[in-house]
Amino acid sequence: MNSSFKDKAPKDLKIVNFGDYLYHYAHVISNTFFGKMPASIAYCKNTEHVQYCVNYCRDNDVKFRASSGGHQHEGMCSADNVMIIDLSEMNKLPKFDEHPETLWILAEKELGHVYTELTTKGETIPVCDC
Repeated sequence: MNSSFKDKAPKDLKIVNFGDYLYHYAHVISNTFFGKMPASIAYCKNTEHVQYCVNYCRDNDVKFRASSGGHQHEGMCSADNVMIIDLSEMNKLPKFDEHPETLWILAEKELGHVYTELTTKGETIPVCDC
């Protein structure tokens, strides 16, 4: 990524570029068989962060991949020379007190956190994984 991406980014958007100190840890996905080398990883905390990254990619013809931060069995959440838009820090369940029979669980929410939060409300959901 060129320097303007990081320079113009919201101050609370954490970005790790190829060559940065934390890159060695940031680029690894759960399935280490896929050793992809993305150009950068942007850790989005809100929809404004995601919008900034997508707009930058669109305006600068940069390919990107979205990653929820959880398991990725086929390695499709990463690739060489792309921006990873990491959603793992957007991990709060929306309030569902007004309509407790309906709950949207977004892709970035890890299943363990879903169970923990639902348990505190006396709720649960059935799931099947893999």
